[in-house]
Amino acid sequence: MRATLLFGSITLALAFTGLAEGQDGSHGNTGPLPPPPPTAKAYAGAPAAIPFESIGNQSGSMRTVFKGPGPGNLEIEIRELIVGPRTMVRLDPLPGPTLVNPRSGEGTLRTGDRTVRLDIANVVSGASGVPLEFQNASEAPLVLTLYLVEAL
Repeated sequence: MRATLLFGSITLALAFTGLAEGQDGSHGNTGPLPPPPPTAKAYAGAPAAIPFESIGNQSGSMRTVFKGPGPGNLEIEIRELIVGPRTMVRLDPLPGPTLVNPRSGEGTLRTGDRTVRLDIANVVSGASGVPLEFQNASEAPLVLTLYLVEAL
Protein backbone atom coordinates (compact mmCIF):
# COMPACT_ATOMS: atom_id res chain seq x y z
CA MET A 1 0.00 0.00 0.00
CA ARG A 2 2.81 2.36 0.94
CA ALA A 3 4.62 1.62 -2.39
CA THR A 4 1.39 2.27 -4.33
CA LEU A 5 0.93 5.60 -2.56
CA LEU A 6 4.53 6.59 -3.29
CA PHE A 7 4.23 5.56 -6.95
CA GLY A 8 0.97 7.50 -7.32
CA SER A 9 2.50 10.61 -5.78
CA ILE A 10 5.47 10.51 -8.16
CA THR A 11 3.19 10.02 -11.14
CA LEU A 12 1.03 12.99 -10.17
CA ALA A 13 4.08 15.18 -9.59
CA LEU A 14 5.46 14.34 -13.03
CA ALA A 15 2.10 14.92 -14.70
CA PHE A 16 1.70 18.37 -13.16
CA THR A 17 5.22 19.48 -14.04
CA GLY A 18 5.02 18.35 -17.67
CA LEU A 19 7.94 15.97 -17.31
CA ALA A 20 5.74 12.96 -17.98
CA GLU A 21 5.58 14.01 -21.63
CA GLY A 22 9.19 15.11 -21.87
CA GLN A 23 8.39 18.84 -21.77
CA ASP A 24 9.69 21.18 -19.18
CA GLY A 25 7.69 24.18 -20.38
CA SER A 26 10.71 26.41 -21.04
CA HIS A 27 10.46 26.35 -24.84
CA GLY A 28 7.15 28.10 -25.35
CA ASN A 29 5.76 28.77 -28.82
CA THR A 30 8.54 29.35 -31.33
CA GLY A 31 6.23 30.17 -34.25
CA PRO A 32 6.29 28.84 -37.81
CA LEU A 33 9.40 27.60 -39.56
CA PRO A 34 11.29 30.13 -41.66
CA PRO A 35 10.61 30.05 -45.42
CA PRO A 36 12.99 28.06 -47.63
CA PRO A 37 15.81 29.93 -49.37
CA PRO A 38 14.89 31.35 -52.81
CA THR A 39 17.27 28.92 -54.53
CA ALA A 40 15.53 25.84 -53.09
CA LYS A 41 13.78 23.63 -55.63
CA ALA A 42 10.26 22.39 -55.00
CA TYR A 43 10.04 18.64 -54.47
CA ALA A 44 7.30 17.14 -56.58
CA GLY A 45 8.30 13.49 -56.27
CA ALA A 46 9.90 11.44 -58.99
CA PRO A 47 7.94 9.51 -61.58
CA ALA A 48 8.69 5.83 -61.91
CA ALA A 49 11.80 5.34 -64.02
CA ILE A 50 10.00 2.77 -66.14
CA PRO A 51 6.21 2.91 -65.67
CA PHE A 52 3.86 -0.02 -66.18
CA GLU A 53 1.66 0.13 -69.28
CA SER A 54 -1.76 -1.47 -69.71
CA ILE A 55 -1.95 -4.54 -71.93
CA GLY A 56 -4.71 -3.50 -74.31
CA ASN A 57 -8.09 -3.96 -72.65
CA GLN A 58 -6.86 -6.81 -70.44
CA SER A 59 -6.65 -6.64 -66.63
CA GLY A 60 -2.89 -6.49 -66.55
CA SER A 61 0.10 -4.20 -66.91
CA MET A 62 3.65 -4.79 -68.07
CA ARG A 63 6.95 -2.95 -68.31
CA THR A 64 10.37 -3.75 -69.72
CA VAL A 65 13.06 -3.16 -67.09
CA PHE A 66 16.05 -4.32 -69.15
CA LYS A 67 16.82 -5.01 -72.77
CA GLY A 68 20.32 -5.56 -74.05
CA PRO A 69 22.84 -7.86 -75.65
CA GLY A 70 23.64 -11.15 -74.01
CA PRO A 71 26.48 -13.59 -74.64
CA GLY A 72 27.07 -14.60 -78.25
CA ASN A 73 24.30 -13.52 -80.55
CA LEU A 74 21.58 -13.40 -77.87
CA GLU A 75 19.29 -10.54 -76.85
CA ILE A 76 18.14 -10.54 -73.22
CA GLU A 77 14.95 -8.83 -72.08
CA ILE A 78 13.50 -8.65 -68.57
CA ARG A 79 9.84 -7.69 -68.15
CA GLU A 80 7.60 -7.36 -65.13
CA LEU A 81 3.95 -8.36 -65.44
CA ILE A 82 1.03 -7.72 -63.08
CA VAL A 83 -2.17 -9.72 -63.55
CA GLY A 84 -5.26 -8.39 -61.75
CA PRO A 85 -7.13 -10.47 -59.18
CA ARG A 86 -9.22 -13.33 -60.60
CA THR A 87 -8.43 -12.37 -64.20
CA MET A 88 -6.47 -13.67 -67.17
CA VAL A 89 -3.83 -11.98 -69.34
CA ARG A 90 -2.83 -13.37 -72.73
CA LEU A 91 0.50 -12.44 -74.29
CA ASP A 92 1.15 -12.93 -77.99
CA PRO A 93 3.89 -15.42 -78.90
CA LEU A 94 7.27 -14.19 -77.73
CA PRO A 95 10.34 -14.32 -79.99
CA GLY A 96 12.30 -16.72 -77.78
CA PRO A 97 12.09 -19.01 -74.76
CA THR A 98 10.96 -17.37 -71.53
CA LEU A 99 11.59 -18.04 -67.85
CA VAL A 100 8.65 -17.01 -65.64
CA ASN A 101 9.52 -16.14 -62.05
CA PRO A 102 6.41 -15.53 -59.88
CA ARG A 103 7.05 -12.80 -57.29
CA SER A 104 3.68 -12.83 -55.50
CA GLY A 105 0.22 -14.31 -55.84
CA GLU A 106 -0.92 -17.64 -57.26
CA GLY A 107 -2.18 -18.77 -60.61
CA THR A 108 -1.46 -20.83 -63.70
CA LEU A 109 0.44 -20.45 -66.95
CA ARG A 110 -0.93 -22.06 -70.08
CA THR A 111 1.33 -22.47 -73.10
CA GLY A 112 -0.32 -24.43 -75.88
CA ASP A 113 -1.66 -27.63 -74.31
CA ARG A 114 0.55 -27.39 -71.19
CA THR A 115 -0.69 -25.83 -67.93
CA VAL A 116 1.69 -25.14 -65.04
CA ARG A 117 0.89 -23.91 -61.53
CA LEU A 118 2.47 -20.56 -60.60
CA ASP A 119 3.51 -19.64 -57.07
CA ILE A 120 6.58 -18.05 -55.57
CA ALA A 121 8.32 -21.41 -55.13
CA ASN A 122 8.33 -22.23 -58.89
CA VAL A 123 10.26 -20.82 -61.82
CA VAL A 124 8.76 -22.19 -65.02
CA SER A 125 9.64 -21.93 -68.69
CA GLY A 126 7.58 -21.02 -71.71
CA ALA A 127 8.42 -22.05 -75.27
CA SER A 128 8.95 -19.51 -78.04
CA GLY A 129 6.29 -18.97 -80.67
CA VAL A 130 3.42 -19.97 -78.37
CA PRO A 131 0.96 -17.54 -76.70
CA LEU A 132 1.27 -17.33 -72.92
CA GLU A 133 -1.93 -17.19 -70.84
CA PHE A 134 -1.58 -16.18 -67.20
CA GLN A 135 -4.59 -16.92 -64.99
CA ASN A 136 -4.66 -15.30 -61.55
CA ALA A 137 -6.47 -17.55 -59.07
CA SER A 138 -6.33 -15.28 -56.03
CA GLU A 139 -7.78 -12.02 -54.71
CA ALA A 140 -4.30 -10.44 -54.78
CA PRO A 141 -2.44 -9.36 -57.93
CA LEU A 142 -0.20 -11.95 -59.56
CA VAL A 143 3.23 -10.36 -60.04
CA LEU A 144 5.75 -12.03 -62.35
CA THR A 145 9.19 -11.39 -63.78
CA LEU A 146 9.71 -12.65 -67.33
CA TYR A 147 13.21 -13.37 -68.64
CA LEU A 148 13.21 -13.56 -72.45
CA VAL A 149 16.12 -14.86 -74.50
CA GLU A 150 16.13 -14.21 -78.24
CA ALA A 151 18.70 -15.36 -80.78
CA LEU A 152 19.63 -12.60 -83.22
